[in-house]
Amino acid sequence: MTKKINVHTEYNESVKQGNFTVKINTVLSRLVTNPILNEKLRNLLIQIINSLNILNLHKSDATINNKIKIISSTTNYQLLESEVIGLKILLEDKLTPKNDFINTCQDKSSTKESTRKEVLIDYTRNQYENASRNDLDNKNNLFELMGKIESTSNCEYIHNFFASTNSDNEKLEFLLQQEKYIGKTTKSKTLGSYIGSRSGVSNQIQTTTTKFLNNHNITNIVVLFNGMGGEFSSIVPLLNKYEIKKIVLNDINPTTQNLHITVQKNPLGLKNSVIETMDYIVERYGSIDLSKEKFKIVFKDLLQQLNELESKKIYDEKTAGLLMILLNWSFSGNYKLENGLSVISTGCCMNKYNSHKLLNKIDLYHYLYNKYPITFTIDDYKNIVKKEDSKTTLFFNDSPFMVESSSKEITEKDNKSTDTTYGFKDFKHSENLEVMEKIQGSFIYFNYTNPHIIDWVERNNFNIKKINKIIMNTNLKKGGKRTTKTEVIVYSII
Repeated sequence: MTKKINVHTEYNESVKQGNFTVKINTVLSRLVTNPILNEKLRNLLIQIINSLNILNLHKSDATINNKIKIISSTTNYQLLESEVIGLKILLEDKLTPKNDFINTCQDKSSTKESTRKEVLIDYTRNQYENASRNDLDNKNNLFELMGKIESTSNCEYIHNFFASTNSDNEKLEFLLQQEKYIGKTTKSKTLGSYIGSRSGVSNQIQTTTTKFLNNHNITNIVVLFNGMGGEFSSIVPLLNKYEIKKIVLNDINPTTQNLHITVQKNPLGLKNSVIETMDYIVERYGSIDLSKEKFKIVFKDLLQQLNELESKKIYDEKTAGLLMILLNWSFSGNYKLENGLSVISTGCCMNKYNSHKLLNKIDLYHYLYNKYPITFTIDDYKNIVKKEDSKTTLFFNDSPFMVESSSKEITEKDNKSTDTTYGFKDFKHSENLEVMEKIQGSFIYFNYTNPHIIDWVERNNFNIKKINKIIMNTNLKKGGKRTTKTEVIVYSII
């Protein structure tokens, strides 16, 4: 005869407010006192309660929810035993990140740095996924913490710090106060991966810009094609040394400019938008720890959400958050705006996805965009030149690129944009060169080597520097070699 039990517990799964662990433990604590339970089952329940207290789940978990529902309502003792054992195993799996974390911290011997990083990030990700959706400050901190652990090279110090007796709040504060990378490297770090962001030629940009600042009375800097801000981030180390009264960062793309403007004016709204999107991923796809296959599905899902907002001409923190996430995850930033909608390569770049540095970048660029006299504009570059041109203005012109050609013969074929899936194929390159030729101020211009450009340089006695660059924004087949292109930096007479 099947042993029966009258549990007499109430479990209202519709209650969504409050701590999930507290709600479950209330039910289990009532069950532990039931005299019909044997010692083994009672001990299992006590272990489960302890595990739940360690996990401290703030939000509902569907799998746990279903088991508690059965445990709280069944009158079948065997079924109760089975579900309790199943719940214990489930909680042990969920405790793995924390247990790994504790074991790693206690291991004072030869734990590898890469293992420490993996364990610390896994632990923090687990904390993030179990944090309350209403506690945005905590979720922001935990998400930023993942980026801090990923980007630091001093894992031994972090390991020892976590193993110390400091409180959780002190540990978190320590990691959040790690030095940011302002001025620590000459290679710029933009808000997101973006094709042609000039991050690879930061040294040359700084050197050439320094010559203009030293030899001309430059008071205004104007970036005509801002993109993700590669030129600006390259010259940041120079801005404290010279008195620049005005910086204009322009682009005709409202989606990318909206991201910069939101970083400048509403960083908290942008952070919350990023966190809400990550919460959406956890709820719909089960975790932010994604496989390659699921990553591609999530990427397409978020891109569709971005396009829907763009089609309605909604440019707010939600639009900015989606763009920032997608550009930080995309393969080499292959991006274009087509009929008002962003087209972004879905290429699977798991290293970028797992870096979790989005919130750190928001903090960094909010600081920079408000420290210096920066204005963002959304306009055709010719209008900006007409408005801002003066003898004390330095223009950065990183327009769409022409086809690369080392030919000395000038043909109409060469006066076209690169044949790629990104960029602006109908851009009028000759008109752009004419505009630069006629300005009062100074300029720095970027492109591929091309007979039209060489002729333009020679006719006007401009300066030119050629740079051989390996193209990284394409997938490389096994055994293949990267393509090398010759870029040029052209600048007016210094």
